[in-house]
Amino acid sequence: MKRAWALALGVGLLGGCAAPGGRGTPVPVDDRAPFTAVAMRAHPLSRLVRENGIPVRVEAHVEFFDHWGHTAKAMGTLRFELSGASGQGAGDPSRSSAEPVRWAAIDLRNPSASSRAFDPATGTYWVRLSLPSDVTIGGSPTLEVVFTGRDDRRMVSSIELE
Repeated sequence: MKRAWALALGVGLLGGCAAPGGRGTPVPVDDRAPFTAVAMRAHPLSRLVRENGIPVRVEAHVEFFDHWGHTAKAMGTLRFELSGASGQGAGDPSRSSAEPVRWAAIDLRNPSASSRAFDPATGTYWVRLSLPSDVTIGGSPTLEVVFTGRDDRRMVSSIELE
């Protein structure tokens, strides 16, 4: 009985060595920081918020995963870019109608700042991004999220918004 339990435990631990979600290439565990985020996704809770039919902001939810595929917090910077939106910025002639909307980076390099942006109810970083008033949304815009860790490691994910 003990041998069967040990075998089951060993198989379970080996299964945890795969990439988050149990699929793909194994991700090595950093013994100094075993719960570090190694994968990211733009979460399906992300959405375009409209008031009176007019898009006013993007509510982005970003989820990180550790080596075992469990939700994790991360430290670094988040950048957001919305394509499929158009408009000439009032007073900003540098932005053409074909360029995506970009926001300043969200700084999560400080542990306190990272924890404040984290929503424990969803297990995601919840970021509200105001849209410029002149932006027109066409079709289904795509939100791209770029995370750069404190070690300069980059992760990219995108999601089509409803």
